[in-house]
Amino acid sequence: NSYLLKYKLMRKIFLLLFMLVVSATMTARNMRSLWISMPPSVIPYLDKSKRLEMLDLIDIKAIAEVSNALGEPCRIDTLTGSFLSVQLSDVSSLQMKLLPTSERDTILCLVQSYAAPAVDSRISFYSLDWKELPVPQPDLSLLIVRPDTMTAEEFTACKKLLDPLLVSFSLSAERNELTATLSPTLLSKEERDRIEPIIMQRKYKWNGLTFN
Repeated sequence: NSYLLKYKLMRKIFLLLFMLVVSATMTARNMRSLWISMPPSVIPYLDKSKRLEMLDLIDIKAIAEVSNALGEPCRIDTLTGSFLSVQLSDVSSLQMKLLPTSERDTILCLVQSYAAPAVDSRISFYSLDWKELPVPQPDLSLLIVRPDTMTAEEFTACKKLLDPLLVSFSLSAERNELTATLSPTLLSKEERDRIEPIIMQRKYKWNGLTFN
């Protein structure tokens, strides 16, 4: 009896581990296939053959760096089962993250960032066959907060210094989270000191519908 119970328990553990490994492998292949099947419009200067070459370099444990069509270095920094981070050039980068939905489906979130020199990021969402989805954007008003010690007039003046409003987004490789930070442009040290009290960094959690 004791031997039979141990056998059944070990069999259940083995099956569970096997299912987890298969699931992780399928997800990893899915992220790789998404990188390969990406439409040219997403990264016009990095064609499919170059993207395949980067994966080949990862497979042989080499640095996944190639030259894009502009002659600039392009490098995959991180590739996991649900996350991809790539430096596209000196001033641009891309992050891709698989996210579960409330309907038990999976969608793809993209964060494309440009630094010239302040970082400006764009978020977009796609189905796994690369159809863009109308997912609500995070509430950026949470990034600007008026301290109790600041007058309404000073708060209004500080907000004007943030125009245009540029935001740097970063997806977490481990968690379904999005970090947002304001990127003030062309401000003097005095102006940066003025706006510092009203700027907040925020982490938005994915709830199956949007980041909030």
